[in-house]
Amino acid sequence: MKQKLYLIVGCLLMLQIPGAFAQCPGGRYANEIFSGYTVTTTTYSTPYNLQMDIYQPTGDTLSARPLIILAHGGSFISGTRTADATVDSLCARFARRGYVTASIDYRLGTTAQMLSSDSTQPISEVIQAVSDGKAAIR
Repeated sequence: MKQKLYLIVGCLLMLQIPGAFAQCPGGRYANEIFSGYTVTTTTYSTPYNLQMDIYQPTGDTLSARPLIILAHGGSFISGTRTADATVDSLCARFARRGYVTASIDYRLGTTAQMLSSDSTQPISEVIQAVSDGKAAIR
């Protein structure tokens, strides 16, 4: 029942999106209006040496822009922000639309930890990764 409710609400929200884009001047956020973007790498967690790449549209003079934070795939055991071509492509595409985007790293567990018979071990690994995402937001 909850899945059906989420699907209905999601569909209703999707119907509202085209109207929201129509209010943005020059097609900002709906179309790629910037020809390029810059990427800045910064450390957001010194104790764990976690970094994020921040993508910003070049030539954008707007000071208040929405931020989208993306994390690479890898089931909490593999991957990096620089090795995920899909996340890199999404960040670049959103930046050319006027968004500021960030691709973050997070602490990874091992296959043995995720498949541990002690169920608290994989939960702990996922909690660490989620905590890293919260740190990136801060």
